[in-house]
Amino acid sequence: MNITKELTADNTALLRVEVREEDYLEKVNKKLKEYQRKAQVPGFRPGKVPFGMVKKMFGTSLMADEVNKLVSENLATYLTENKIRMIGQPIPNSEKTGNIDWNAESNFDLFFDIGLSPEIDLVFSEQVKLDYYKITADEEHVDAELKRLAEQHGSMTEPEVSEENDWLDGVIIELDEEGNRPESAAGIETYINPASIAEEQQRQMFTGLRVNDTIDFELRSVFPSNKEIARLFGINEKDAEKKEGNYCFEVKKISRMIPAEMNGEFFSKVYPDVEEMDEAKFRNLIKEDIEKSFTGESDKKFLQDAVEKLMEIHEINLPEAFLKKYMLETNRDNLTPEDVEKDFGDVMKSLKWDMLKQEIALKHHITVSKEDVRGYVKAYFQSRYGQQLKEDDDRMNEVISKVLSKEEDAEQIESDIFNGHLLQLMKQTFTLNTIEVKLEEFIAMMSDKHDHSQHHDHASDDNGDHEHKHEEHEDSKENDEH
Repeated sequence: MNITKELTADNTALLRVEVREEDYLEKVNKKLKEYQRKAQVPGFRPGKVPFGMVKKMFGTSLMADEVNKLVSENLATYLTENKIRMIGQPIPNSEKTGNIDWNAESNFDLFFDIGLSPEIDLVFSEQVKLDYYKITADEEHVDAELKRLAEQHGSMTEPEVSEENDWLDGVIIELDEEGNRPESAAGIETYINPASIAEEQQRQMFTGLRVNDTIDFELRSVFPSNKEIARLFGINEKDAEKKEGNYCFEVKKISRMIPAEMNGEFFSKVYPDVEEMDEAKFRNLIKEDIEKSFTGESDKKFLQDAVEKLMEIHEINLPEAFLKKYMLETNRDNLTPEDVEKDFGDVMKSLKWDMLKQEIALKHHITVSKEDVRGYVKAYFQSRYGQQLKEDDDRMNEVISKVLSKEEDAEQIESDIFNGHLLQLMKQTFTLNTIEVKLEEFIAMMSDKHDHSQHHDHASDDNGDHEHKHEEHEDSKENDEH
């Protein structure tokens, strides 16, 4: 079997596969003899059917199968041995091949079109200059985090009279048409946080109450949303849609969080490994932690900008006509020529970035192994569930295998790991101009960029826009600390 390549246009080529009878005849005859031994034909004992009859019955189909198999295998070998970097796979050129008469022909010339990956003169060095936006925390952020930490490490008390920020445990009971509480009604145990009620007038109804006090209210006036009602009654939102009317709430317990005082004991609870702490140092550490939490957003924007910059400075000439044909050939049941034209611009951008990414990975030895993927999942769940999983290897392996059993999730995790390596390489290699911005400025900048570049979202799956989420969606009460 002989295979030759002829360049036909920019980054496309035509492969000619010459199949001669001697290439496949021996294998076809071997298969026919196997058929002869097994064939059951009326008038002949098993294994005694004449070879010529078997050949007449099965020879053509076996020849076609064997030729197609040989062509496929030899094409793959040819492309590998000649180190031909392709886009996609070879697609049959029916116009050049013409109609094959399998019954009359024994020698075949088959033609295939291939798209060739263009050579990329990679620019990946300090020559690439980019802004890196470091988000800073202001005093308002620090004050808000201080308040949260003080409440987290505070103490719970049970005051006699309720205030807005208290938690009221009690029983909610539906009133009858006359507005009375039915004698047999047991009610439903629940809780109410007055501060979460939107309307000021309704909110004040639940302040100034004592244990065993009751208050009547119209449900939808105080809790207008189905989500609030679902939480109140412990039901799903669909059932909450049916809830309305007048209810009574009886206070059973009043809880109030007293925030921790700004002193050494509080400081050491938040930062147990830091010695000689005062309030100024404490606030500075909080500011640093907040800014670290913003790093992910800064990195995400930097990666997006870097992808755009690399796409801009690398001219990659792709065989557009071949790619359109390839898309149609490989998606005959799902795509029309109109569909291909509609999405072709995005496909080209995505393909160009994939090629650039592969070139970067090759030149800078970025790889992601199966062990890396398993380690990534393991680290995630250990950070989430701590010692509980660290001490149970069997359970951990079971969890990891379950996550990676979904091919889509496994591929996304691999992409996340690759992006992490790529991000660090870019930050170490490119020339960065660090610009400090406030969070509000950063949000406004990203919003403006989105409004003006909705059609420039190339390779969003691979440039950090889509972070893989492993979080389990857990229902949580509003008062987790309560």
